[in-house]
Amino acid sequence: MDKNSTSNNNFSFREFISLIFRLLMGVMFIYASYEKILLPEGFLKAVAAYNILPYQVGPFVAIVLPWIELVIGLFLVLGLFIRPSGLIVFGLMLVFELAIIINLAQGNDIDCGCFNMDFLGFSGKITWLTVLRDMIFVVMAAEITFWSKPRFALDQIINRK
Repeated sequence: MDKNSTSNNNFSFREFISLIFRLLMGVMFIYASYEKILLPEGFLKAVAAYNILPYQVGPFVAIVLPWIELVIGLFLVLGLFIRPSGLIVFGLMLVFELAIIINLAQGNDIDCGCFNMDFLGFSGKITWLTVLRDMIFVVMAAEITFWSKPRFALDQIINRK
């Protein structure tokens, strides 16, 4: 069989990790969007607490960002537009990371606004562990964007000649 053939059925460990990262990030973004879509006022409070965006931009972000998270999450789970979706996730995670670091450096005690984890007993307050967690997400998003191969993805089916 040709080394460059796309019909190779071998599934490497690297491809397995890429698939797991893509599915985890997709599910995470879908989950993160859910409550924000249902309760945009609460998310608006979280966005405003970061005190980074102009007040007038907050409502727009509180309405639009959760829908972006939902669509991108669905794309990742389904394996559609993997690289562009991964790039958006990568960019969003860097922006989220920067906002958290700025607020921690300023000593602000604010809610993350990321997920509703109350049912698991987790506080929503930002900490340096939040930064570490999000750095892991940045690495996962980088894998999806720059190095992954579309396996078990609709992109793989659509791009097949």
